Amino acid sequence: MLPSLKKGVFVARSQGHLVFLDSVSGKYYVFDHENCTTFFYVMCSGKKLKDLKGKELIFFKKIEELNLVHMAKNSTTQAERLLKEVKSNAGLSNFKWNIPFPEKKHVRVLSIFAFIVRLIQVNFILKNFGMHSLIESLEGLKEKKCSRLKHKICYRKLDKEVSYLKYASFFYPQITKCLEWSACLATKLWKKNIHVDFNIGVQALPFFAHAWLSFNGEPLFSQDKEAHENLSIIYTTAVKR
Repeated sequence: MLPSLKKGVFVARSQGHLVFLDSVSGKYYVFDHENCTTFFYVMCSGKKLKDLKGKELIFFKKIEELNLVHMAKNSTTQAERLLKEVKSNAGLSNFKWNIPFPEKKHVRVLSIFAFIVRLIQVNFILKNFGMHSLIESLEGLKEKKCSRLKHKICYRKLDKEVSYLKYASFFYPQITKCLEWSACLATKLWKKNIHVDFNIGVQALPFFAHAWLSFNGEPLFSQDKEAHENLSIIYTTAVKR
């Protein structure tokens, strides 16, 4: 039997450490350098459960108990995908994510209301069904719109949508964090046939996670540039997983 990542589990290497995101439970797990080396050696060598001994076996038993991996009878090694997608970054020196309130005299109330409704939907999914369900809904919408998405963007129109979302976040009774904010804007832009990608990045020490949008491989907003360059991307809609 070969070890394989469970559905809804994503992995990244950050500052030499191993970081798992279990989107089903919404939990992150961080393991040290030694376990990081063990994980990639076993996963990329195609070792079977019966071949694991000592610390390797103890570690994989532990992450199996945490529902991060399972032992599949008929499974091929995930080496190619892991080596291609899992990249190691240094981490952020100092990062603050905030949403400055827009300075606009005229706004469309219906557009703001539409974003408030979307914030309610996103928070309802996260609270009742978890991050995995939110990710699946995002992937489903993007796949549905895939053939129509355009790799060009009108920044004047983008600024308007962002201002509406900022107003909606201000009036929404709960704090809107980067995950909900990015998910709401991504769905709006996809519905307008704009090709953006939703990303979640992590760093191990000190632990930090951030969600942001990118366009043509670059952060959509300048405030996310440091995160885009220095966090290890653990999930992105840019890559078919």
